Amino acid sequence: TIESLRRLVAGSAANQAAACNEGHLCDCLNSLLRGRRRGQELRVLRATAGLVTALLGPEVAAAPALDAGCLSDAYVECYLRRQSEPEAEPIGFEFYHAYLRLRDLCGGQFPAGRRLATASPAELREARAFYHAGSDSVELLMSGQLHRVHFPLADRRRYLRQEIQDRFKYEVDRSSPKAKLRDFAGWLKAIAADVTWQRRLCSNRLGRVFVRGFKAFNGSCIFLSMLVCIVILVSWTEPDSLSDNVPRRPYVAIVATWLLGALHNVFSACVMIGHFLCSRPRVPTLWHLRTFWPCRFGVPVAQRFNGDARRPSASKLQASIFNFNTFYYIGFFLLSALLFYGYFFAVHLLDIARHNQILSRVIRAVTKN
Repeated sequence: TIESLRRLVAGSAANQAAACNEGHLCDCLNSLLRGRRRGQELRVLRATAGLVTALLGPEVAAAPALDAGCLSDAYVECYLRRQSEPEAEPIGFEFYHAYLRLRDLCGGQFPAGRRLATASPAELREARAFYHAGSDSVELLMSGQLHRVHFPLADRRRYLRQEIQDRFKYEVDRSSPKAKLRDFAGWLKAIAADVTWQRRLCSNRLGRVFVRGFKAFNGSCIFLSMLVCIVILVSWTEPDSLSDNVPRRPYVAIVATWLLGALHNVFSACVMIGHFLCSRPRVPTLWHLRTFWPCRFGVPVAQRFNGDARRPSASKLQASIFNFNTFYYIGFFLLSALLFYGYFFAVHLLDIARHNQILSRVIRAVTKN
């Protein structure tokens, strides 16, 4: 049976090479996928997907013989059946990842003469977009060769924040292979804890609003700051004396500033709440307060305090309530547009530079590496 063949070739390079000898098994799989009918039993598709995945291991013997068009039709069929049969969705992911693995083995381009998918272009686009959103990949070094492994995400709602991904790229200790491995393990533990916390937040409707809408709230604050800037610059008139700081503006401009400022206050509060929920800044313990200045002056903590074994181990992502981001977002809220006639709009325009991905990555590349 197909399941027996899958168990035979899984994890054994010798069995994979023997099974792909002369391409008879791959021809049978292509024939099975071509001759199938929509509505075929899922257990047959599941067994076929497992066998194809096992054949596309580190050995590339099966790559020239397998048909990419058949794999495309298979994951499109599973995509169309996922509503009525939920168990078809993981099978579709397996076929889709087999298709990506086959494409990687072929260097990104399939050889000429391959059978094209019979599914419509619209169905192919929808299925690929669906599976691409729910998949990720990692690169592994096996036997001196770099292999890309594709896998489905447990939940397509991405709980891993972009900020954490950027910090992981630039803050891992690469001074030596041993230090890199040790730091990598610490980062994995911290990221797993952060993902668990994000999942817990998103399970609550109100928390999901602040977490998922963090970027939207930031963008709204920047947009409202620009509108307040335009209103003030258009309506502002020079006072008679420097000591007179009360603006003389038309009534329409005053009302517009108050309305835009009120909205700006609301979105600024949402930004601050979202930051506190996501980063969970903690009050430093007594041990951290004692070791703050010695660490700043380069005094070894273990030598300074006789190697206190009871000191807590800090997480890679643990945020202190006294760090820069905490004060930044508190000031971001306190200097909202309603304060002092909206003249602090320029402070919020700096948020454009703060959230610029290119500028942020350039700064990290220069300061961290």
